[in-house]
Formats: sequence, C-alpha cells, structure tokens
Amino acid sequence: MKNILRLTVALVLTTLLGAVLTGCSEDDAIHDVPCTPYATGVVIDVSVHQNVAAPNLLAGIACRVQQTIAAGLPVGIVAIDGEPWVAVTPKVFDVKADNDTKRNGLIARAFGQVISGVQALEARTGGSDVFASMMLSSDAARSANPPITDIIVIDSGASDRGVLTMTAPGMTIADPAGVAAAAVNVAGVTTDRLAGQNFTLVSFGNTVAPQPAPSESQRETLPMIWRATLEAFGATVEVDLTPRQGEGPKTALTTGTFEVIAQEVIPVTAAEPIVFDGTSALAFAPDTAELRDPEAARQALGPLADWLTESPGRTANIIGTTASPTPDLNGPLSLARAETIKQILIDHLSVPAHAISTVGAGYIASPDDHPAGYVDPGLAALNMTVRIQVISAG
Repeated sequence: MKNILRLTVALVLTTLLGAVLTGCSEDDAIHDVPCTPYATGVVIDVSVHQNVAAPNLLAGIACRVQQTIAAGLPVGIVAIDGEPWVAVTPKVFDVKADNDTKRNGLIARAFGQVISGVQALEARTGGSDVFASMMLSSDAARSANPPITDIIVIDSGASDRGVLTMTAPGMTIADPAGVAAAAVNVAGVTTDRLAGQNFTLVSFGNTVAPQPAPSESQRETLPMIWRATLEAFGATVEVDLTPRQGEGPKTALTTGTFEVIAQEVIPVTAAEPIVFDGTSALAFAPDTAELRDPEAARQALGPLADWLTESPGRTANIIGTTASPTPDLNGPLSLARAETIKQILIDHLSVPAHAISTVGAGYIASPDDHPAGYVDPGLAALNMTVRIQVISAG
C-alpha cells in the first residue's frame, strides 16, 4: 500500500511541478527509498533573499514532508527575510477519505500546496535576519497542536543583520564558541529558549550570486557557528551540507555580502610587517597554535621561503599575536603561533633556522575588539595575527 501511495503522489507532482526540485520523484517511488515522517510535524524555515538558491526543498526533505502530511501531522512555513514572516501557520491537512484512491489524491494535493507554497515565496524586505527567523519558527512550532519539535532551516547562514550579522568583519571565520557567547549576551532571550527543539541546517555555507563563492574555511565555519549558537540556546542541531542547485530568487531587494578570504602569499618586497589575521591563509584555530589549514599556509609561505633561501643575508622576523587579553595566555600563545610558522618554513620549505627569528607580542587590540564592553568575535578574529617582517642584508 505504501508503494502505491508513494507512486501516486510522485506521478501527480511530476506532472504538476517537475521532479527535480520537489523531491519524492518517480525514481524514489519505484526504488522505495526509505522516507519517514517528522515525528511531531515540521516547520520549514526557507530563505527568500538574494545570495541563496531560490526557495525549494531537497528531495529527501520533500519526501519526509509528504509522509508527514500523510501521517496527519502539522506542517508550517516561515520565510527567512530581512523581517521574517510566517507564510503558513502550522496546520494538519485533511487527508481522510473512505478509500485509498481518494486519500492518495488528497495527500498529493496537500503536498503540492506545500511545495508550490515554498516555491512561490518572495522577499518582502531587504536583507536576511536568519536568527530572528529561527526564533519565529520556534514560536510557530511551539504553538502548533501538537507542538512541533523539528525545524528545517534552508539557507546559506550568511545573515546580514540581527543577532548574528555574518557580513560583519571577521565573522565568517570567527570562533564558533565565541560567536555563541556573544549571541547569548545580545539576543535578549534565555539559554533554554530552544530547549526540546531540533534544528536541521540545510546548505549552510553554500551561496549563489551576487555573493562571491566563500573560501573553504568560510564554507566550513558558517554551519559550525550556527550550530554552536543554537546549542547555546538549548537546541539540538543537525547539519545537512547538501548544496541546493539553481539561481537565486528574482528580487530587486538587496542583501549584504561578506568578504571572501583570499589565499594570499607573502609579499617579500614589503618594507613594513605584513599582517596575516584570522581571515588569512595563516589563520589559527581559537586559543591554539594549530593552523586552520596547514596546506594553505605552506602555499602562502612558499614565496617567502624562496626569497630567504636565495641569499644567506636574508632573514625574516615572525611576530605572533592573540585575540585574548588574558595575561597568562597571550604571551606563550602568541610565541607558539610564531614558532608554528617558523617550523613550517624549516621542516617543509627548507629554510635554514638561523634565517628566522620569532617574537610573541601578546594581545594587540587593533581593531578594538571590545567595542560594547564584551568581545566581538569577528573583530577578535582580526586580532589573532601573524606579522612577518622581511630583512635583507644587502
């Protein structure tokens, strides 16, 4: 019976909407891909703004939504916008009928309404406030009958306003724990606000035009930041990194973008120390001397190594700094970071040890990373630096 129901629904939707983006395709039905309803219903939180693929559902999610409808559980839709809004208040679709044919038809029609409702969403305001949308979805889920525990958030995570403004300097590579702590300070909600709710983050870190493609480190960090933040408010979090396909929605309303991290190389002719902060190829994991991407660091240091080995009179002074004002941490940690860079030059790029000196400069607040009296995690990432001064003896 389940196979017949699934095939009927799939064929109807293939005709109405096309099987590529709507999920539950004819192929899914024929091969009986496992698909279970969301246990208490679902709220779908979907982006309608620039920089993210136009509103749609991945096949696996769509199939579960169909089964949720068939199980008589509520489904709701919230639009992620500059000012988020509830597009469909969670409701149970009437799919009761006195025979299977009629019931299958009712399920297909209800499912089609959900899919077309998602795809028809349009931005009403500029920008994207993902955190506010999540709070709105949480409220909609709690008010459902029965209350809903599953919330699916379909977005890139590149919010340009609100509690998590990911377009602010340094935010896309900030320490996730630091961002979560800052969010707790400014959100104005309790840390059990999302307790008992499960958020699934879909396609976070994946963007479309006009947002330039993020670097690998930014793509990896964005979902980590959102996971840490939601967990700080009591939620459980799952991450689905499957990228959505297609162009962004057609809208004249704009959304801010974030700067893409370039994998720069050392400009060995510079007279002043070159600063490599937490957005660079020489970025470190928070509170450690471990590089985020050792291979990228080796590539960035290649020209410096070549320059140092071309003449015995050339040297480099490597200066480490931290983003922590803690006295017992910043001195040793900043020196350890400088030593990490030195060892890459020696061990991997064949630079003689005598050509490199290291200094631990500790905490240098440039820019000020406590503008509101507590740490700004994005600005803190800009103070977690390695500074390289090249010197030629002739």
